[in-house]
Amino acid sequence: DLVFIEVRARITAGRWVDPEQTVTFPKQLRIERAARQFLSSYQGRATGIRFDILAWDGSFWKHLLRAWR
Repeated sequence: DLVFIEVRARITAGRWVDPEQTVTFPKQLRIERAARQFLSSYQGRATGIRFDILAWDGSFWKHLLRAWR
């Protein structure tokens, strides 16, 4: 698979926000649109795609496989 990864970390009012919650539906649509544009000229061997989130919560990284779609 070809993997598109959104990397997120956010502090609001001095506190870490749950990063995966910041990937809203409109943000997902923008990422998918960018992926389609990339794929229009992609000539690699990958046969599938997936969308992951790599989230930093201030202490740990969390890798969410197949975060949407």
